[in-house]
Amino acid sequence: MYQSARTPHVKGTKPLRNWCALIVCALLFSVVAQTGAQEKPVIEDKPLIEAARDGDVEGIRLAILSGANVNDRGLGSGTAMHAAADWGRFEAVSALLELGARLDWRDANRATPLSLAARRGHREIVDILLAGGADPNRVAQDNEVPLISAARLGHDGVVAALLAGGADPDETDSTGRTARDWAVTLRLQHVLSALETTPEER
Repeated sequence: MYQSARTPHVKGTKPLRNWCALIVCALLFSVVAQTGAQEKPVIEDKPLIEAARDGDVEGIRLAILSGANVNDRGLGSGTAMHAAADWGRFEAVSALLELGARLDWRDANRATPLSLAARRGHREIVDILLAGGADPNRVAQDNEVPLISAARLGHDGVVAALLAGGADPDETDSTGRTARDWAVTLRLQHVLSALETTPEER
């Protein structure tokens, strides 16, 4: 009787084939991922703003010497000062202050350099901005003053700095809450302690 020829089964070959398939799939996925990463567009801003974001003081001065305005707006209507404050670049903020950067301009989200620094918990940046004349009671993004943002996010050091710089603890947000209300609601005892310190203790 005729029997069709079959490939003899060798014990252990099926798991091997499965492993090979997995390796091939992994390699293909890696290639596709790398290709996608290479094709992803890089979002660049103006050289002055990029230098501020990176804390590159020499880059800031070079951009100004090349004709950039220290208050030029970039992506999202932010300035170099917005970028430096947001990223906690102390030396860049200092350089921009010396160059006459505006401190209270809002970006597309209504954020000011001070409100960005307060939200990030950058106390040194908050201190230098306040010393430079930034308004601690200027309403920024989410209709919050910097003090409320800092309190809500648990940055007690920034809360103390803002109070020392003239922030009004009785300012409210769009919900009618003060910084203290947020600290109580979120049970942030360290923030409450900062809010209750006397001016001499700050």
